[in-house]
Amino acid sequence: MAKRRRKTTKKDGIIHSYRKVIKQGGSLAITIPEEWAKEHGIKKGDELALTANSMLSVVKSKEPSEGKGADK
Repeated sequence: MAKRRRKTTKKDGIIHSYRKVIKQGGSLAITIPEEWAKEHGIKKGDELALTANSMLSVVKSKEPSEGKGADK
């Protein structure tokens, strides 16, 4: 039996998506919906700020990453 893939949907400005947790190096990771990334100007290499309790919030960081735009 083939696995059923769940699609990403958007309703009332809210993106609903299912993501599989993957192992990357010594960490666990999830991907973010491409539509959300484009809407918020997120590109490869950008730093995101995470806030977590029973919910996970993701926002684009306003502080420059070390060695990337930071004055030395």
